[in-house]
Amino acid sequence: MSIFEYINQSVSKEVKEKEIDYEIITEPDPEKCASLINARRSRYVIIIYGNLCAYYEGRAKANIELMPRLLITKPDGTLLIHESTKREPVIWQPPGSSLYATVQDKVLVIKSIRHNPREYVIVEIPSIYFISFAKLGQSPIHKVIGSEKDIVNFIVKHPSIIED
Repeated sequence: MSIFEYINQSVSKEVKEKEIDYEIITEPDPEKCASLINARRSRYVIIIYGNLCAYYEGRAKANIELMPRLLITKPDGTLLIHESTKREPVIWQPPGSSLYATVQDKVLVIKSIRHNPREYVIVEIPSIYFISFAKLGQSPIHKVIGSEKDIVNFIVKHPSIIED
């Protein structure tokens, strides 16, 4: 075995040992967050709780002011920013978007870019309360049985189930 094969084997083993199912880091350093996000974004769902503001530009424009929120990113490129009410995120990017994390003036900055149509979200997080990384499963087949549309179609075809 050559020295290069030995080093490569050792590095591969070390990387495999560091693979985790989940991790939660409280009050992390922005530099560490950016590094971990860039290293793990394609394998982990990332959840950040912190004071954040965001700017969206694309087919429309939106700004959200600085306040505590949840930011969620997924390995498929999805980005979601949630507040304390409503099911829908206040700002989001769909699967296929590219995500990058940097630090500017001690502030974690996350950029999500969608190429077609061209849209981007810039998130600034000056206070990070926690960041978590989790490996989540993915259902191979997901089929909804009995959707609202199915019920409506059935009633239209069989109105007697409600009334003669």
